[in-house]
Amino acid sequence: MNEKQYYTELNSHITKILTSTASKKLIVAGPGTGKTSFFEKAVHHYGGNKDDYLILTFINNLEDELQKDLGDLAKVYTFHGYCHYLLRKNSSLRYGLLDNFEYYPALIELVKSDWRILSKSESPKFVKLMRDTSADISTDFFLKRGNYYNAAGYDDSVFRVYKSLDSGKNISEKYKLIIIDEYQDFNLLETSVLSNIIDSNSTLVVGDDDQALYCQLRNSDPEFIRSLFKGEDFENFELPFCLRCPSAVISVFTKIIENAKRKGLLSKRINKKFNFFPPIKEKDSRNYPKIKLMISSVQRKGANYFGRYVLKELEKITDEEIKESFEKNFPTVLIIGPTYYLKSLIPIFDEENLKYEFKEDKTGLNVNIEDGLTLISADERSNLGWRIIIEACKPEFYTKCVSSSVNNDEIYSTLPKEFTEDVLKKAKSMETKEEPNVELNIDKTKPLVKLVTFEGAKGLSAQMVFILGLQNGDLPRNPTAIIDIEVCKFLVALTRTRKQCHVLSTTNFAGKRVYPSEFIKWMGSENLDIVRIDKNYWHAK
Repeated sequence: MNEKQYYTELNSHITKILTSTASKKLIVAGPGTGKTSFFEKAVHHYGGNKDDYLILTFINNLEDELQKDLGDLAKVYTFHGYCHYLLRKNSSLRYGLLDNFEYYPALIELVKSDWRILSKSESPKFVKLMRDTSADISTDFFLKRGNYYNAAGYDDSVFRVYKSLDSGKNISEKYKLIIIDEYQDFNLLETSVLSNIIDSNSTLVVGDDDQALYCQLRNSDPEFIRSLFKGEDFENFELPFCLRCPSAVISVFTKIIENAKRKGLLSKRINKKFNFFPPIKEKDSRNYPKIKLMISSVQRKGANYFGRYVLKELEKITDEEIKESFEKNFPTVLIIGPTYYLKSLIPIFDEENLKYEFKEDKTGLNVNIEDGLTLISADERSNLGWRIIIEACKPEFYTKCVSSSVNNDEIYSTLPKEFTEDVLKKAKSMETKEEPNVELNIDKTKPLVKLVTFEGAKGLSAQMVFILGLQNGDLPRNPTAIIDIEVCKFLVALTRTRKQCHVLSTTNFAGKRVYPSEFIKWMGSENLDIVRIDKNYWHAK
């Protein structure tokens, strides 16, 4: 096809979706297929104002992108943010919370502690139970404790909306169109709430089961999008062209899918087109005709070959590529891998004064005494504030106070007077400091580098991508028992690439013999430019 024919075919798919009279539409589309620009076209096609459109997505990265591009045209939320908004706006959905409830993500830690003290046993898996929509003594306990503290957190905000809807309450908001992005990442609790939200609204659901990365982390299940695809309630559509990746990445993506299916993986996958789009990516494909596979003899402190290789490749990024990344607001470079591999790069990056962003994923939520002091400085009888304080410092009367609260006794009244006086004095002496409005001095002539995990890469893309940890034992964990999510992790990482992708592997990590990933064999040697690095490589340079 020539350029005109490519655009004609692409536009025909867009027109088909927009002109369909179906009230429920499902687009199954791969990464980089132009979903955000399609959302904008959809809003303009239907007309109206910002309040007529609701866009829900899964993660903050995607919300930020959608807010930037579509925030003037539609209301944009993460799904959890939208449930929090519903609780604030609609008292009938709160399931016992008062109007002035606090949003406190670490509430889960307080309730776990309450259970241990009151029941003298290990706390249930509250989050999993809520995500599985379980209504039992455990989740009832959680909601009652939340009501006592007049607080809601992350999953329980959604669970409160779910319980209210399940009991017959309704969401009154009506929209001309609701758009739900990344549907493959939603769990049972979230899809149950979503089914109620979209029941009386025209809805466009978008997702891709190839990018389902949260099955293990948060109980999501790609079967939810597959059931929509196979059902009769939604009309199915596709966006078949990748407008982001060069041809080498598309070729490797196709190879990975073929090999995975040959080995019995991705057996329930929705078949979808993921085609190269020459009118946009031909030039990049000529400049970067292959994926670079770097296999090093070692990666350890004192022989940081991954780090040295990355630094060397960064020097090849052109001024034009750096400028484009800043103008279009995406990173110049993404380095993707397990946290311990990402951390191994940091010493040499710091030594060379490379500017980079790295936010380490944190598990669990901390109960900080400062949060409690802030709450009681505003309301000195705040149950939540005092509960946070005694959880943080655990005085000798700690369990007695928690036990008293089961009868709805006010925590403040059960505390020793000298303790409350001392704490209130500290709370009142806290200085309210405004955060300084610091303008970051970013050198836009240097590449913007981000280090992220596979899950953290969702919603991002970059000119140059480095994928670390491609060893058996890491990705995949067991080359003889590969699972679907491991394939999806690799596919997501690959398709963050706008121009050049580098896959980094080693035969020795931190003194331990390791072997290149089984996935490397699946990529096809014709798509790879293989670089082998040992100590002689650096001397030769």
